[in-house]
Formats: sequence, structure tokens, C-alpha cells
Amino acid sequence: MRYQFISRRKVLKAEPTPDYPPAHIHSLPPEILTEIFGHVNSKPGLVNLGQTCRRFHQLTVKHIYRELDFNAIKFIEFGINHLPLPKKRGIKESSSCINVIKSITITKPPIPNVQRSIKIAGSYNIETSDDNSTYNTFVQVFRSLLTESYSIQKITLDEVAPNFAFPSDTSRKSSSSVFRKPSKQIRRHLPHLTLKTQSGWTLPARLNQFSAIFDYFDEIDHLELVNFIIDDDFDNATIVKTAVIKKVTFSGCKYSAKKRKVIPLLSSCNTISLERIGAQRDLSLIDYVRGSTDSLSDLEIDMDSALFYNIIGGNKVLNFSKYNPFFRLVCSGEGRYATLKHVFLKNFDISTCVEKNFLEQDDWVIDDQGLGGFLRDMGIVKRLTIQIKSNKVCLKCGHINEDASVEHKVWHKIFKQLEGTNLTIWGPNRLIYKNFSTIS
Repeated sequence: MRYQFISRRKVLKAEPTPDYPPAHIHSLPPEILTEIFGHVNSKPGLVNLGQTCRRFHQLTVKHIYRELDFNAIKFIEFGINHLPLPKKRGIKESSSCINVIKSITITKPPIPNVQRSIKIAGSYNIETSDDNSTYNTFVQVFRSLLTESYSIQKITLDEVAPNFAFPSDTSRKSSSSVFRKPSKQIRRHLPHLTLKTQSGWTLPARLNQFSAIFDYFDEIDHLELVNFIIDDDFDNATIVKTAVIKKVTFSGCKYSAKKRKVIPLLSSCNTISLERIGAQRDLSLIDYVRGSTDSLSDLEIDMDSALFYNIIGGNKVLNFSKYNPFFRLVCSGEGRYATLKHVFLKNFDISTCVEKNFLEQDDWVIDDQGLGGFLRDMGIVKRLTIQIKSNKVCLKCGHINEDASVEHKVWHKIFKQLEGTNLTIWGPNRLIYKNFSTIS
């Protein structure tokens, strides 16, 4: 017989399960090991642990890939090694690590091709253009990540350049085959989306700066815009699909719109948050959102904004006489604010509003232009929550956070005169005061 079967010389055997002593780290259950590895703050240290054995690798992957932070080039390299991409640039199937990602930050996303003209000797114009391959690859990797990752909780685009925008012609397309049954799309939601401008820049916000995300997520719980200008052209970009946004935060944003119009993207928004308010005009962002939705129920305001204070004798003093009418209108529950049910004042440095000899005064007369009138007018709203700004004291003590320099006796004396105000006051770590006596 010319050909014969050659038998195997070695018979495959299952690897024996090692028997470790009770005090060995390998004898611990995976739940305890996961907790232990979670306290390792160094990612290189987690990588070294994961390379020791297969079991440690499976446990450390959850911590290594949970929060990722890349610049544009590193993000593209990550996508080529972990994601399926067109033109055979990536792998065939997505890596198992993709669905471990909870948060991803991309710094300085690339801008699209820009045509430029260069003059030579003052006479000859030469048209030049930047290479667009990096931008196109970035868009492919970003879209592939959104397609494959169903565990992602937060996306941050940091240091967005003035010319950055997603293309409007690369949205997800359905199959053109008439014989294929269309697949049922799963409704997805993204808990948090953040966009930040480049350092030192205040850029106009545009929908096409984050429009690609709408092709993959139907709901966005929280949209946060940092250092943007909100003007009339915010929603002028042509996009195929929008998402439902529940909460929008404007942090250090400037309002410059000349006319108010309905923004379909904000039609279901029920919460607006203003942080680091720079000018009185920026308070109009409340009306900007309220004009697009009928379900605005929660308002959050950063009371540490310099807008609300005057500097007198080197000390910050809250300008009650100027802003009490504004808060009275917001909490009135009438007209355009009829749907507002909860006002949350964040980082309120209440110590600047209370006199040092307050406890020694026998009778406290509520001043309409002071703290008493402020709290009384704010108490009209159904729910009022105040978060006390924490003070960091004494470098020798390691920056210990304290509630404030106001004693708890002060709170009880204030609210004894304000019975019926629906108020909750939180310190950095605990509840200070709570009174829901008038809530039905």
C-alpha cells in the first residue's frame, strides 16, 4: 500500500487542575480577586498581572478596558487591533474586550481635509490639501466601535478643533437586497456624552460635531457641552437621524442666539444644568431649552459661578438684590415655568450669606433682598435642593473636606422662621437638613 495513515505519537490530555494551598492567592474566589484587582491604580501593573496566567488575564481585562483614554492616532491603532474595519484593515471579528468598555475619551479628534492656497513670489497660487486618510480612518474606527460595543456608558470628545465635524454621507445604511428580511433594530441608549473644546477656545456648537452618534443610539440620557457658543446655527447641519436627549448641561457656555426657535433635538429634554455661568445673558439658555420642550421639570444651577457675586472688601458677597427676582420668577410655577418641579442649587457657599453674629440675634427679620427672602421665594417650587460647597482646609491635614463654616444650629434657626419651605440641604457627604412638610 502506497499511502498509509500515520498515527499520532502523542495523545492530547486535559491539563491538570493545579492544587493551591488555602492561603495562596489563586485559591481565592473570582469575586474577591476582582475586588482586589480593582484597587490596583496602575494600568501597567494590571497588564503585568494579566500576563501571569489565563485566569488573571480574564479578571484584569475588566479593569484594563473599563476606562480608556486615547489621542486620535492611538485610537486608530486600538481599532485596527480590536475592531472589524473595511478594506481588511482590522480583524474579522471584534475583540471580546470591546464589550468591557464603560467609558472612552478621545482627545483631539482629527479634522477633515481643508483646501488651502499658497502664494509663491506673490504671483503664483498653488492649491494644496491635507491628507484625509487619518480622518477617514478615524471615522471608520469610531463607527465600528459604536456598532460593536453594547456596554459603553460614556463617550467624551475632548479638545474638539474648530473644523471638526462628522461627515453627513456615511450614516449607517440598510441592506439593499430585496430578498433579505430586514433585521429588527435594538433600541439603544447612551447614558453620557461629553464634548469639550480645545484649551483657550470657545467654539460654536454644531450638531455635526456629534451627529454620528445618533446613527447608533436612540436615547442620550445626558449631553454635556463644555466651553461652546450656542448661537442661531446650532442645528443648521443636515442630519438623517436625531436622538432623544433627557438632560443637557452647559458648562462655561456662552449664549449668543439672536432669535429663539424650536430645536427638535431638545424636544424631550426634561433637565437643564448651567455650570460656570459667565454672564447674565447666559441665563437665557434656560429659555432656549424651554422653548423646545414642554416637559422641562428639573433645573440645576451652579451657585459658585462668579456671575452671582460681588467682591466687597476682598470677600465674595451674593448679589441678592439683583438675582432674587430671577429666582422668584423661575420658582413661581407660572407661565413658561409651570412645568418646573425641582430646582437644584449646586456648590452654594452659604457661609458668605450668614453673618458671624447670627446666633446671637434674638429675632431674625427676613429681608426681601437677603438670604431669607431668597429661600422664601425659592421655597415656592415643589422641591428645592441645596448642595453646600465643600471647603478644603489646612494643607497639613491633607485637604480635609468640611461641610461649611456654618454651624448646624444656624440651619435650625433659619428654617424655624421658614416653616413650610420644601427644602433639602446636602453637605459633601451627608444630609444636613430636610423638610417636606408641605408636600402632599
